[in-house]
Amino acid sequence: MTRPVLLYSGALFIIVALSLNMNGTLLSFMVRLSLSLFAFTWILDRFPKFRVRPVPATVGLLSLFVTLLYASSLWAIEPTDAILYAFRFLLCLVAVFLIYDSFRSWKEIQIALQAYVVGLYAVFIQIFITYLQGRPQLSDGRYGAEGIHPNHAAVMLGSGLAVAWLLAVGEKPLNKFWRIFNFSYVLVALYGVMLTGSRGGFIACVPSLIVIAIHLFRKPGSAIITAGIILAALPGLLANPSVQKNIERIGSISESASADGFTGRGDRWKAAIEIFKDNPIIGVGAGGYRPATRDYGTYAIHSETGEPLGAHSSYLQFASELGIVGLSIFVGLLFSIFLNYRTLLPGYRLAFMTGLLSLANAMISEMIEARYFTWIFIGIGLSVAKISQLERAAAYERASEYTESVPSTIRSSENLEPATTAS
Repeated sequence: MTRPVLLYSGALFIIVALSLNMNGTLLSFMVRLSLSLFAFTWILDRFPKFRVRPVPATVGLLSLFVTLLYASSLWAIEPTDAILYAFRFLLCLVAVFLIYDSFRSWKEIQIALQAYVVGLYAVFIQIFITYLQGRPQLSDGRYGAEGIHPNHAAVMLGSGLAVAWLLAVGEKPLNKFWRIFNFSYVLVALYGVMLTGSRGGFIACVPSLIVIAIHLFRKPGSAIITAGIILAALPGLLANPSVQKNIERIGSISESASADGFTGRGDRWKAAIEIFKDNPIIGVGAGGYRPATRDYGTYAIHSETGEPLGAHSSYLQFASELGIVGLSIFVGLLFSIFLNYRTLLPGYRLAFMTGLLSLANAMISEMIEARYFTWIFIGIGLSVAKISQLERAAAYERASEYTESVPSTIRSSENLEPATTAS
C-alpha cells in the first residue's frame, strides 16, 4: 500500500521543486514540505527493516562535499552564510538519495522522468504568464519564472529536452497523450529559452538539439512532421518583438565576449581567480566570495541591494571559496556521475549523458550547483544506472546458466558460422 504513495509523493516533490525552485520564504517552505512528505513516505515504505540500495560512490562524494561545506564555516568570512549554503546542499543530497532509493524499476523511472518534464512545463507556463503580463524580470526585456532567474530557467528547460525526447520516441509512454505531451515539450522549451534571452541557456540546449536532429535524420517521416510544425509556428514566433530582441541577444554571444566580458562576468571571474591565488588550499570558506571581493577592485554590485554579486561560475566560486580541495572533490563528483552514466542502457545513456554535458557546461558561466533541478536530474540518472547494472547482471547470469546446461557439442555447433544458402 505504501509503495504507490511513495512513488507519487516523489513525483510530487520533483514537480514542486522544479516549478517553485528555492527562492523566497513561502516557495522554499513549500518545496521543503514536499521533500519532507517524500522522506516520510520513504520511511513508512522501508519500515521496519529499512533495506536500502547499495549507495554509489557518487553519493559518498556528495556527502563528503557537504561535510566540507559545513567544515568551511570554521574559517569562512561569514560563518552563518557558510552554514546556510551547506544546508541547501544537504537538502539536495537528501533529494538525490531518496530518488535513487525509491524509483527501482523501469516503470517507476518513467514516472520520475515524466514528473521532471511536467515540472519543466510548469516553469515554461510561469515564464509565458510573465510575458503576457508584460513583466520582464530584467530591464532588457528578458522573462523568467517566479523566483527563478531567466538564465537558470533557460538551463532548466534545456536539461529536459533529451529526457522529453526519450519519453516521446524512445520509450513506450503511459498513453498517447503523454507521447504528444513530451514531443511538444521540445518546441515549448525552445520558445521558453527565446523568452528568457539567455545565451548560456541556449548553449546548454545545443547538445540535446544535436541528438534530436541526428535522430530525426535517421527517421525521415518524423523529420518531415517536425519540420512542418516548426515552419508553421515560426512566423508567429518571429513576429513577437520580445522574441526578436532576445534572439538577437542570443546571437550576440561572440560580440558579448569581446565587448563587455560576457555581460560583466569577466570582472567577477578575475576576482575569483585572485581570491583563489591568495587562498589556494581551502579558500575563504563557503559563501565567502561576495564579502571577499570587497578587497579586490573588480567585483560587481547589485543595482537594488548594493551587495556584491556572485562569481557567475560554479567552478570559480568553488575554487575561491573551497580552494583546490573543494574544487577537486566537486570535479571528482561530476566525473563519478559520468562513470555511472556510462553504464546506462543505450537510449538512456545518450539522454542522460547529454543532460549532464549541458549542466556541466552551464556551470562554467552560471551558478546552478545548489539548485534542486540539477540534483533531481542526477538522482534519476543514478537510479537508471543501478537498474541498468542489475539488468546486465541478470542477463549475464541467464547466459551463464544456459551455457552450463547445454552440452559442449551443441555449444560448439552454435558458435559455427551459419551455412550459406545455395543459389
